[in-house]
Amino acid sequence: MNDVPLMEIERFAIHDGPGIRSVVFLKGCPLHCPWCANPESQRFEPDQIVQDGERKWVGRPVSVESVMRVLERDVDYYEQSGGGITFSGGEVMAHADVLLCLLEQCKQRGWHTAIETSGHARTADFQSILPYVDLFLFDIKHTDAVKLKEATGADLNLILKNLQTIDPNRVILRLPCIPQYNMEDAHFEQVFSLACQQGISRIDLLPYHTLGIEKYRQLGRAYPYPVTDNLNPNLLKPFELQGRAVGLDVRICI
Repeated sequence: MNDVPLMEIERFAIHDGPGIRSVVFLKGCPLHCPWCANPESQRFEPDQIVQDGERKWVGRPVSVESVMRVLERDVDYYEQSGGGITFSGGEVMAHADVLLCLLEQCKQRGWHTAIETSGHARTADFQSILPYVDLFLFDIKHTDAVKLKEATGADLNLILKNLQTIDPNRVILRLPCIPQYNMEDAHFEQVFSLACQQGISRIDLLPYHTLGIEKYRQLGRAYPYPVTDNLNPNLLKPFELQGRAVGLDVRICI
């Protein structure tokens, strides 16, 4: 069995699926989004960061069993709150084999499971985990295939193909709202149309933030995106209303 490329486990999380959750962050992502808020998650190898003058390693291989021991500490919270486990990254689908092992262990314990994904992965890998995932938090970064490829390296056709493999009742579409990139009427219109066609009812709008700037500094790297101010969530209100007008459950997440 492969080791888990663990970055961290966040306990008592409330924004990554229903109830109180533990979020397992796996290291490594095939994309290169310039606005990434977690640059320490991008490389598949361990990274060194400097925090408060102290040099620390981020990312280490651990066993599936050791991850499960940590997750089992909070089983009472999962059961009482309707929570569970969320797997995030990086890109969790870049580690499909070990992710499948973790998901199987969670379902053996009867826990609710969710994954956060860009959708950019082999379709066969999505199909392999479908029986073990209760909720997909599925990013749509752009509906223009050329712009998406240029900025992130992602293949829109592959992403949409993978989205179609998932029961729409198990999907929340999440739209990172990025100034100077996808804050365009046509993008939101296309996402809302896609959701209606696929039978997906819930869409979360995620305002751009700059929390990644400090992490880039800790890594000794320059922040690659030109916008250095947080997006005012009020600017997303027209898009929220636009989506609700066609019957979608659109929410601005702050």
